Amino acid sequence: MKRVLAYFTMAFLTVGLAAPSFSNELSVFGGSPIPHGANVGGDYGQKSGGWEAGASYGVPLNGRFTFYVEGCYHQLPNAVRLDWLSPMKVAEGSANLKIFTCNRHALKPYLLMGVGLAEISFLVDYATTQQTSSSFEPVLRCGAGLDYTPGNKMTIFAEALAFESVNLSMIPVRAGIRFSL
Repeated sequence: MKRVLAYFTMAFLTVGLAAPSFSNELSVFGGSPIPHGANVGGDYGQKSGGWEAGASYGVPLNGRFTFYVEGCYHQLPNAVRLDWLSPMKVAEGSANLKIFTCNRHALKPYLLMGVGLAEISFLVDYATTQQTSSSFEPVLRCGAGLDYTPGNKMTIFAEALAFESVNLSMIPVRAGIRFSL
C-alpha cells in the first residue's frame, strides 16, 4: 500500500510541476468493480461486484489528449461467505492517457489507456491466528467513457475500463465529477 501511494505521489508531483498552462483537472469518483475473465472464482474467489472510490489529477496536453494520475481503492466480496475470510481489497495507483474521440460538443466520448501498480490483499482470520495475504502486481487498463460539461469549470463523467493484473481481472464501472483548476 505504501509503495502504491509513493508511486502515485511521485507521478502527481511530476505532472503538477511539468504542467503546461492548460487548465488542470481534479476528479473524484465512485463505482463498482465487476470481476470477469478466467480468474472469476479462481485465485481469490470473487464472483460479484463490490465498491470503489478514488481521485485523479489530470493535465490536458492539447484539446484531444489528457494525461492523468489516479489513485483508487476497490473492495470485492468473496464468492462464498466465510466468516474467517475478509473481502479482497485492492489499492491502485496508475498513470493514464485519455483520448477524446469528439471534442466539439457538451457530450464528449473518450478512450482510456493506462498502466499502474496494485496491492491486492485479504485477511484470513483463523481461530488462533490472523494472516494477511498480499501481493503487488502490475496493472494494464483500457476502456471508454463519456464526459458531460454543463459549465466551464465542472464535468460529470461515466466510464468503464478493463483492469488486468496477474491474479485479478475486473471491469470498474464508475461515475464522478471533474473540476477544472
